[in-house]
Formats: sequence, C-alpha cells, structure tokens
Amino acid sequence: MIGVAFLWLPASLALLGQYRLSQIKRIATRPAQTTGPSASGGQPKSNFELDRFCLTPRPRRVKMSWLGHLYVVGVGGATVLGLWLLSIMVRALLHPSPGATLKLVFGVVVYCGWCWTCFAFFRNRIRERNLFVNGEFAMGTVAIRTEGSQGAHIVYAFQAASGRAFQNRVFDFSKKQFEQMPVHVFYDAVDPSQNAALETSLYRVS
Repeated sequence: MIGVAFLWLPASLALLGQYRLSQIKRIATRPAQTTGPSASGGQPKSNFELDRFCLTPRPRRVKMSWLGHLYVVGVGGATVLGLWLLSIMVRALLHPSPGATLKLVFGVVVYCGWCWTCFAFFRNRIRERNLFVNGEFAMGTVAIRTEGSQGAHIVYAFQAASGRAFQNRVFDFSKKQFEQMPVHVFYDAVDPSQNAALETSLYRVS
C-alpha cells in the first residue's frame, strides 16, 4: 500500500500537469476561432472590442486607476523607507561593532531584496503602459488561477497575429479574474512574449 501511494502521487501530478497544458493549448486557440469567419456567410463576425482596440489610433489614451495611484504611493513610500534603512545599514557595515557583522550583512541582503521588489513594480508598470499605448491587440482567456499569501495570480493564453500561441503568468490586481474568463491582451509585435492583460492591470484604456 505504501509503495502504491508513492507511485500514485507522482503519476497523478504528472497527469494533472499534462491536463493543464492541454487546457492552455485549447484555450489559446479559441480566440482565433471565435473571431474567424462565420459558418453562414463567410464574413468576419462583428466584435465591438476588437474594433475598439484595433481601430483606435495609436498612441492609445491610457490612464491609471485610483487603485493604481494607491499602489504607486504605497510602493513609493516603501522604496524610500527601504533605501533609508539600507543606507543606515551600509554605514554601520563600514564600521561594524563586534559580533554584529553577520546581522548587518543579513539586513543589507533583506533590504536590497526589498528595494529590488519596489523597483520591479515600477518597471513592470512602465512596461505595461507602453504595451497598452502602442501594442498589438488580441483576445485571451484565463487558463489557471492560483491563490497565494500575497494575492491571486492567473495564467492567461492568447494567439498572436502570426498564429502562434502564448501564455503569461501575472499578478491579478483586480482579484476578479477566474478560469475561462476573457481578457484583453496587448503585446509587442516584434516579441509577443512581452504582453499584458488589461483586466489584471492598474490601467484603463479609453
């Protein structure tokens, strides 16, 4: 019985992984099928969202939501605090007291990670805004949603104009996206792996 349990657990995880990959591939090809020619007349189906984002002149008008402004203020304050504490620890590390060197090194590493996380937040917001302003547009679908201690993450899949399927894992700031829900994806025409979903972001496109 113990041997069967040890064999069944890895096998079940492998089967679950294969099932999720098949779901992602199936979902990635769905947007192209839903926007393709209709079976009756052979004409493309009218899609208001596709017309809205595809025909809107670029650069598009993008603004940050009120929640985004709160995040910017909070993360900005955390960045300033982290840099201040880091500067104190670096000065103390240059003239360490006996027995405190290890603690100071640990503190410097922790606050370096803290500051890097804050900088990464602003870098990702700038990258997302550039994609919303000038990126190509495609309809995507949420494939997987996971809950963690820091919030919800989703994996969405979409198909670029080249016909190739892509997927991306992002933090869901809205906390409202679940499996099989549609998302509006903006991607780099040269490198579609650089993409962002509008519903999970802190921006709004008008």
